[in-house]
Amino acid sequence: MISKYKTLIRFAALIAASGMPASLYATPQQEAATTSHAGAEPAQASVPRLIQFNGTLKDATTHPVSGVASVTFAIYSEQDGGSPLWSETQNVLADALGHYNVLLGSATATGVPADLFGTGQSRWLGVTIARQEEMPRALMASVPYAMKAGDADTLGGLPASAYVTRNVNSHPIVAGNGSSVGNSPEAVLAPSSVIDATPTGSGTANFLPVWTSSTNLGTSKIFQANGGFVGINTTTPLLQLDVNGNSIFRGSFQMAPQGDATSGAGQPSHSFQWQGSVFNSSSGKAQNEAFGFRTVPNANNVSNPTAKLDLFYGPGGGTLNDINVAFTNTGRMGIGTANPNSQLEVSSSSPSNIENPSPNLTISNTGNTTDNTGSVSLDFNPFIASKTSPEARIEVEDDGESSATMYVQMKRPGSPSNPLDESFEIEDDGTIFFMKNVTFNSSVNIEGNLQKGSGTFRIDDPIDPANKYLSHSFVESPDMLDMYNGTATLDAKGEAEVTMPDWFNALNQSFQYQLTAVGAPGPGLFIKEKVHGNQFKIAGGAAGLEVSWQVTGVRHDAWANAHRTPVEEAKPEGEVGTYLHPELFGAGEDKRIASGKRPTPKKSADPVLAAPSTESNVASQQPGGKR
Repeated sequence: MISKYKTLIRFAALIAASGMPASLYATPQQEAATTSHAGAEPAQASVPRLIQFNGTLKDATTHPVSGVASVTFAIYSEQDGGSPLWSETQNVLADALGHYNVLLGSATATGVPADLFGTGQSRWLGVTIARQEEMPRALMASVPYAMKAGDADTLGGLPASAYVTRNVNSHPIVAGNGSSVGNSPEAVLAPSSVIDATPTGSGTANFLPVWTSSTNLGTSKIFQANGGFVGINTTTPLLQLDVNGNSIFRGSFQMAPQGDATSGAGQPSHSFQWQGSVFNSSSGKAQNEAFGFRTVPNANNVSNPTAKLDLFYGPGGGTLNDINVAFTNTGRMGIGTANPNSQLEVSSSSPSNIENPSPNLTISNTGNTTDNTGSVSLDFNPFIASKTSPEARIEVEDDGESSATMYVQMKRPGSPSNPLDESFEIEDDGTIFFMKNVTFNSSVNIEGNLQKGSGTFRIDDPIDPANKYLSHSFVESPDMLDMYNGTATLDAKGEAEVTMPDWFNALNQSFQYQLTAVGAPGPGLFIKEKVHGNQFKIAGGAAGLEVSWQVTGVRHDAWANAHRTPVEEAKPEGEVGTYLHPELFGAGEDKRIASGKRPTPKKSADPVLAAPSTESNVASQQPGGKR
């Protein structure tokens, strides 16, 4: 039996030499009655279908390309033009001079097809870097043809002993001595279940065929261009794969890194891009505008390396530039910064001033129209139980005439469902209205008028500071009144001259005086000379008498003259019949002056300026001025 198989091997070799295709033979597994032969020779091991190739990467200007680059290798039957017989794309690592080494066929499980070199024709290798033009093709030497030689003693990778003839009468087997064995007992017929398949139908050049039935071929929508680019539903693919139409991926869609990271540098992913077309009036042509996301290294060569997702932009759809919008692996987003310090950080490195702030965050309401109010707000909700309504809100309302009011509101305490209460508002003229008690823990500077219902100071009670407060009311006056006081001792003539500060007359006018004797009666005390030149004179008492004095004056400086306080004024239209505090007058809450209609501070009429005092002055005595 072993000799029979050896004979078949010799026959198979003759058949292979005569050019008979392997399709004329069937394996013994297709013959149900075929007997297993323990002595059959094993199939020869397959030659690796990989071709070692080295070269130099250069760009369009013939400068070396270094680092990791996406390179497409294609094998042609012509030195120029024509469609590739085979192609694949690899990430190639080139040195500083562009030198690289690759194994063609390593990008696929099956390697380089063996039948590429079975015809004895010349083969040319084309190399293309990314989107550049293909480099000049190189003629492939004889070594790749050895791949076909590795298959010379086999049929489809199996030894000839594994095959039996399919139709002995149609294709007689020729013995080694040249005689036909015909229906020799050494020839085993293939099972009758193996039938010839002769496909029908037609195809189109460069299109992948598709079975339209069990025996008929047609043309699919998959097209392969001369450059090796594949198009689905398009015959003009722009890249390795160009899909014209909607796509659905029922699994993950991954963008692989451009190479393996080293201790010196991490590797970003390839970008995922969206391109739009806009018309350029200067060039008179359409141009692409592209945005894309890609993963880029953030911390490399550390114990806890990280990466981030960056948004890029590229005019013309070419090279993408980082526009500094990043998402970190901790869920933070940065605008203007690649390393945000919070969940959302907006940053800017541009110089700014009050006219041109930077960065700038705008909240708009494009639905607002003239004469209609519209509002926008910024809500704060630090407590999850209050998620149905904010705990605090900063709201800006426009009256439809580009005039706005800002409100600060706080949730009424006690329940997450309580409404918001207004704390204070800022009118368009800068007036601030506080609806609740306000505490300032530092100095307050007010450059305008201060209007109040009342005023006090409150301090810790000096005699019981731990348990009590002490409060005093302000001294009120319809005038802008200043008060000064001190003591003086009368000289041998029973007189005393009091000198006031240099600014006294410049600040005050309309002086009023009070004198009180201390330690003894002084019924004759009087003002001998009124304030003049920042001095006044006391007389009418005994020598050595101590006198307590008080002088009041009305301000007449420039600011006071321009902002006299109107003592009594009529309520403006719209506020008549309403009150600041309706509950004090037995009126309901509906009579309260509405929010947004608070009394507006009014500039008084031109003030009446009193003439400066012209009284004469006398010699001075120690003053004790106090404002």
